[in-house]
Amino acid sequence: MSYVGVDSVDDALKRLKDVLLPFDFLTWTRLAVIMIFVGGSGLSGSTNFPFSSFSGFEDSGTDLGATSSSEFQSSVNSAQLGDSITGLSTAAPTEPGVAEFAVLGGILVGLAVLFGYLNSLAKFVLLRGLDERTVRIRSNVGRHYFDALKYTVFNFGVGVLVFGLIGAWVGSFFVNPVAGVLLTLLLLPILIVVAIFSGVVNDFALLEMINSEKGLIQSIKHALSETTDEWDEFGIYLIMRLVITTLAGIASFTVLMFVTVFYLVVFGLLTAAFAAVNSAAALIPVILGIIVWLVSSLYISVPFQTFIYSYFVELYRGFMG
Repeated sequence: MSYVGVDSVDDALKRLKDVLLPFDFLTWTRLAVIMIFVGGSGLSGSTNFPFSSFSGFEDSGTDLGATSSSEFQSSVNSAQLGDSITGLSTAAPTEPGVAEFAVLGGILVGLAVLFGYLNSLAKFVLLRGLDERTVRIRSNVGRHYFDALKYTVFNFGVGVLVFGLIGAWVGSFFVNPVAGVLLTLLLLPILIVVAIFSGVVNDFALLEMINSEKGLIQSIKHALSETTDEWDEFGIYLIMRLVITTLAGIASFTVLMFVTVFYLVVFGLLTAAFAAVNSAAALIPVILGIIVWLVSSLYISVPFQTFIYSYFVELYRGFMG
């Protein structure tokens, strides 16, 4: 008897070859850009943040070098300066750090929401590209920017639930250690169920939204009904999913380690050579090595992550196609 979770491995390899071979630089580059937000196995699942430049001084019209020290001194009234110093010395102390922590917390929450959305959008772009065997970014972003928003809200809700459960579990040990142990036995199955549920949504519901243009809730209902119709198939799927993602992660990490060691040797020798000439010049190969390593990490993650998501596409076609 054949199982979808097993048969999908060969089909995923064929889809991987169709997408990546023959080698096309633009296709690999598009996938590498997508992996920045999806999170690649070669990067240990991390997500990198794109940084925007700050040009406040450049755009403000303020020329810092246009005012001389004598002009600055003449523009300051000594009485005003004395009043300012006196006011500083007699002012009532304010609560330290509250405003700063509030601003920092708001920034962190904003960044988390932003990159949660970009992660969701990147998954839609990647899954549609692999489903069609043609990777496009701009057109697929236009198709799924609102679907990604729905998925982001879903993930936010799941995250609140999980962190709430974990917070209650940790807090229970401070109230009563025995209650903490009992709560552990209760929460562990719940967290496993939540993880499986989130995996089904990621592997099946997103592709259902892509192919049927249903909403998120309808797609989740359909995915759950189709995948759990035969429990032996569903069990094999869970096992194979764990095996495939783990092996792909290990393989990607191994390749990345070999490349890292190679770069350490090459750029280490270059750094030593530059340092012998000029200590400041030694920064050149160091910075260059970091840039080359980061770019290489993205490209290394491409075949492994593409295989994993190709496997998800084949699972979807096997269960719901």
